[in-house]
This record gives sequence, structure tokens and C-alpha cells, in this order.
Amino acid sequence: MALQIQDAPAPPPRNQAKKTAATPSKTVTKVQTPEEAAAARIKYRTEGAVGLGQIGVFITGIFGWKADAGTIAMYAPQMGTEAAKLAETNEKLGAQMDRMAEMGPYAALLAIGVQFGAQIAVNHGWLKADKFGAGSTIMDPEQIIAEVETQQAIEAAQRAEELAAQKVEAARRLQAARERREQAEQFMNEIQIPESVSV
Repeated sequence: MALQIQDAPAPPPRNQAKKTAATPSKTVTKVQTPEEAAAARIKYRTEGAVGLGQIGVFITGIFGWKADAGTIAMYAPQMGTEAAKLAETNEKLGAQMDRMAEMGPYAALLAIGVQFGAQIAVNHGWLKADKFGAGSTIMDPEQIIAEVETQQAIEAAQRAEELAAQKVEAARRLQAARERREQAEQFMNEIQIPESVSV
């Protein structure tokens, strides 16, 4: 099961006021109710927990533990929501969940680092690519080489097309310059001032 990295959740509101536009030139400050603030905190903390769950999905997928990866993917959202609700009445849990949510960007970096390391391990034969399951971005080294060579061939063809187009454009400009020069010479020949005749 492939891991899909989500953006880090937006932090919960620090104050209980949010601005909403009333008119293009005027803003009105709306006071957030305690229920709205609680809902925002629960959403923020749930997203943080789900983000860490995705790391678990990816890591278990690396080792081929597909059932575990699927279980985490199924239950992480529910567990995150329930833990976030409980954190409303448990300050220590709330502080821990806030720290988890703040780890969002670092967790995404960790997941990418693990994926990078896993691909290097496959490249050197320490792990097998088929351990990562269908839809994984981990590939056999031969696939990577084939993709790189295909991309290089595409880029070379594009460069050749660009070069050919540049040559055609240069030839067109040269021909246009020659035509302008010929027109100028013809014009100068037509306006030749006759030699003055002495009286």
C-alpha cells in the first residue's frame, strides 16, 4: 500500500476571533464560539494523528506487512478523532497531540527519507521491490534504469526538435535580411541623382 503524504494541518486558532470579509473595503471581526474553537482543535489534532498513521502505513508496507498497513489505514482516522475528543478534557494528551500535529512537515520528510532509503536498499539487493506491494513507488533497479533512459531519450528528442526549429528560424531571418538588403539596393539604384550637366 503506497503512502500518500498530506500537507501539514493548519494550526488551531490561537485566539478565539476570526475575520470575515463583509465588503471589499471593510472587515468584520466575528468572535468564535467555544464549540467552534473545540471543533477546530479536534480537527487539527485528528489530522496530525492521521498524518503519523500514514507514516505507519508506509513503514509497515516497506516490510511487506500489508494487513498491518491496511489496519492502520482503516483505524487511524477513527482513533485520531476519538483521541482528539478525549484531549479536550485531558490537557496532557492535548499537549502531546499538538506536538504530533506540529511534526507534520517533519513526518513527511521522514517518510520521504525512508522511501529513499528503501529504494537504495532495493537497488543494492538488500530488499526486494515486490515486498512493497502494488502501487508502491519502490521499483526494481532495471525499471529505474529504463525510466531514466526513456526520459533521457525524450529530452534528447526535444532538444533536437528545438535545435531544428532554431535552424529554420535562423534561415528565415537570414533570408528576410537578404531580401531587405536587395530591396534597399534596388531603391538606391532607382533614386540615383543624374550627373550635373555643365553649361
